[in-house]
Amino acid sequence: MLSFGEMDPKIWSTLSEEIVIKILTYLPWDGILRLRAVCVEWNAFFRSEEFRQKWEGRDPNQLPLCFMGCKKKGNTVYNPASLKWQVCGVSISPMFYSFTDEDGVSYNTRDVRMMGAAHGLLLLKAVPPWNRRKFDLYVLNPMDPRTRKRIPLLPEMQDLSRSQPLGMAWNEETESHRILIQSESSNRRMWSFHSYDIRSSKWEQIARWPRDRLRFFQHPSMCGGRFLCLGSMGPIMEHDMFRAYRQDNSSTNWLQEPTWVGDDDEPSLPYPLHFATLFHLDEDIMVAGGRVKWEMVKHRRCKVLQDFCVWKLQTLKYSQDSEDMTLENEWIEVRRMPIFILEKLNRDNSQKQFLCAANKNYVCVANSWRDVALFDMMNHSWTMLPSHSPFESESYCSADPIFEGDLCDLHFVEPRFDISLKKDSHKVHVCCNSYTLHNPDMERHAEES
Repeated sequence: MLSFGEMDPKIWSTLSEEIVIKILTYLPWDGILRLRAVCVEWNAFFRSEEFRQKWEGRDPNQLPLCFMGCKKKGNTVYNPASLKWQVCGVSISPMFYSFTDEDGVSYNTRDVRMMGAAHGLLLLKAVPPWNRRKFDLYVLNPMDPRTRKRIPLLPEMQDLSRSQPLGMAWNEETESHRILIQSESSNRRMWSFHSYDIRSSKWEQIARWPRDRLRFFQHPSMCGGRFLCLGSMGPIMEHDMFRAYRQDNSSTNWLQEPTWVGDDDEPSLPYPLHFATLFHLDEDIMVAGGRVKWEMVKHRRCKVLQDFCVWKLQTLKYSQDSEDMTLENEWIEVRRMPIFILEKLNRDNSQKQFLCAANKNYVCVANSWRDVALFDMMNHSWTMLPSHSPFESESYCSADPIFEGDLCDLHFVEPRFDISLKKDSHKVHVCCNSYTLHNPDMERHAEES
């Protein structure tokens, strides 16, 4: 079969416009990005709402974009089409750092955190340079960051010290994105959890939690129209007992404790973890996490990754004797990280931090040196992504890259063109041609042509 570029131009001239558009809708996402750089007319066509609604080129098994955020090194993304890491704001649209506040004032800031990702969209938290106590929330599609949506915050959410975005999830029942925010009540005795539906643009209080229970929630997901959330005692402890929490039916509180836990001292997972993430695969609740130990290496105290594992919560068990299903809440090990991947993530024995992220098909683990290991859930195989060394770029300083707490965000974003957002009412005017997720050499070739 001939590829798109090998076909005789005379063939295209004999086809009707309707057939040509139908053919183009089956192009994969990286092919569309290449064609968008050909000319202004093609760029406008592939960005149009008509094309978005007809696009059929999505591959559910494709490797997603891997976004990584560092407090002092900026944000980067792994592009699976070019097999390279790219720097946000340099090789990716400057709009990643350009925002508009509630008063319509445009500003640029490097204080940008990636708070979540789901179903093709990325959730960003931006702190204005003139007010470090407030923040703005934006949702954007990395395939076209010009079209994005600013999330209006309720009054109790606008104080950065009393409110925290926990992430974003996809509600399969309503086919809409939901943002989850945890904020402190006025009497400082309760945490309130509000959900924002991006499609309907409405806030809803879905849960509460007493502050004296000292639970820290993270990595929300949705299954069966209800939120799941990973909870732990605190982010500073040497090790922690993570538990999966469900939204209860009354929508006034999370379940006091998961029903399969027992007393407070018994962890839901086989043993305490240092870092973990929660996701779901069809109806199965999944948790991926790792344990870290401290070691002295060349008079330096460093962290070493001991092990990393993916678990599935087994809720039903088939009994051959009685030929029926019995309820059995138990965490079953799906796959453990092999030794050779552990050794690569522990290179130089100089790591100070590890993070993990997951979606339905992939799990990834990153260290302080930005080495990333990838687990393919479909093939049950572990691989390493290409070397990621942003310190060699001119946009970064040459200081010692290892320091505590630098690696702060790790998210998967599926590249999709059929997920669109309304443009901001106060749009930041940035040249659309500055955005390239594909190979820059391909873009220069298009300009020369």
